[in-house]
Amino acid sequence: MARANGRRSKDCAFVEHVFAQQKSRMGLIVRTIGIARARTKIGMVTCH
Repeated sequence: MARANGRRSKDCAFVEHVFAQQKSRMGLIVRTIGIARARTKIGMVTCH
């Protein structure tokens, strides 16, 4: 059971890492504190 979980988590971590790199290249990662600031930042990105 532990071996299967380890393999599954390894695969998930690999896939998440790939998608994180793609999001980073496109500027899709929003690092703010608060929903209002995040919405404002996303709104400014979509305007350009």
